[in-house]
Amino acid sequence: MKIDEFTEKLFLAAILRCGVDIASKVISAYIEVRADEEVINWIKETIDGNT
Repeated sequence: MKIDEFTEKLFLAAILRCGVDIASKVISAYIEVRADEEVINWIKETIDGNT
């Protein structure tokens, strides 16, 4: 699965609007539904880049 622009914006908006704690729950739920190594790697890179 490729991360499309909408999904990327959704994740970033969740982080910015809700904070990391709630956003991580949203992202975890998304991963459970659509687990993909590419998505997991992108999230790790994004979080590492923002901390």
